[in-house]
Amino acid sequence: MFRFILVMSMIFVFAVPAMAVEPNAAPAGEDASESQIEPRYPGRCAIKQVRVYAADTKQKIRYMDAISVGYPEHDQLCNVTIDSETKAVFSKHNADGWLVEILVNPQGANLATLKVNGSTVGTTAVPTNSSSATFSFVTSDFSRSLPWQIYFSDGTGRDKVVWGTIYK
Repeated sequence: MFRFILVMSMIFVFAVPAMAVEPNAAPAGEDASESQIEPRYPGRCAIKQVRVYAADTKQKIRYMDAISVGYPEHDQLCNVTIDSETKAVFSKHNADGWLVEILVNPQGANLATLKVNGSTVGTTAVPTNSSSATFSFVTSDFSRSLPWQIYFSDGTGRDKVVWGTIYK
């Protein structure tokens, strides 16, 4: 029993401090100045709002009669449930798809890639020092849910992702 306690205390004394080492620490032999320790992503990209409209994908028309709107649960996640009014507009106009608009604050990013249901829809340059940008895509009707993600990049290889799901 004494050996067990001794072994456990040795593990605790040596292993716990080793786990607390900062992952961005400078490699051995280099000076760990503050300039080398950077945040995971330099900007503060955040979702502001997500809007869903009934749409006619062939004629490229969005129906403004009703809009389903979602606000972020936190900066990076926003789920939207299409409400009954928007579904009624979808039926009334014989719409065949949905227009989704994602309003974001792309602070610090210079490139954004939009993915819908795992497939890349497009990559676009983000205006420098922009505090607002809108990403939109048109999708055909879907059965229950439609996941989306926007990958923001600042050119350093560290991406920030915002995401959400549209539910029916």
